[in-house]
Amino acid sequence: MSTEGLEKLAKQEIQFISRLPETFNLAETLKKEALEANQWSHHGELACSDKKEKTIYKTYATQGEIEGRFYDFVVVHSSALDAKKEKTVDKRIFTQEKKLTKDAKELAQKAFVCAADAEKA
Repeated sequence: MSTEGLEKLAKQEIQFISRLPETFNLAETLKKEALEANQWSHHGELACSDKKEKTIYKTYATQGEIEGRFYDFVVVHSSALDAKKEKTVDKRIFTQEKKLTKDAKELAQKAFVCAADAEKA
């Protein structure tokens, strides 16, 4: 999807459904709006699998503007994506903790001439 593609669709009066790419700043804006409004439509378990936890979906309908034209948007929230993001954050925290622990050990072994030098390091 691009602004040029949207322009062509509008000229031919074609209705369409598409995922809004993150290259559009509006995508992030709409997600924030949905979280702040907290007025989700709950759809329950739409994707059942053998996993212990079922994926729960909810949506938020809104409108937004791209290049002077208004479009209808639906923000979709998935509980499975929450779990995936949480795992990614946990991994980043673990990696950062290892790095900081290593850096702290290295600094603890250094001798400094004055407190200012130690604080700077």
